[in-house]
Amino acid sequence: MVILAVKIKVKADKVLEAEKFFSLFPQRAQSEKGCLQYELFRVPTDSQLFYFFEKWATQEEFNEHSSQPYLKEFASRYSEILECPNEVLFLENFNLEPKV
Repeated sequence: MVILAVKIKVKADKVLEAEKFFSLFPQRAQSEKGCLQYELFRVPTDSQLFYFFEKWATQEEFNEHSSQPYLKEFASRYSEILECPNEVLFLENFNLEPKV
């Protein structure tokens, strides 16, 4: 399983454009093979800050997702839209239950 969180800070004058653009991502991603979860969040105290939280069944399916045209379009517009580079955190499940 591939689990990741992506932090995106957009330029102040691109917030409305980013909202419209990003709002299409979850529905598109959720229709892709292997998508277990794909959600978009926003920080209520900072309108420029967005988070994507994703879970993919396999690395191959995540790789396929990463090559989708809408993500390539987003990547081609980084310098236009982003305040700073994305932060991508790959995560793993963490179980606090003691192992017997």
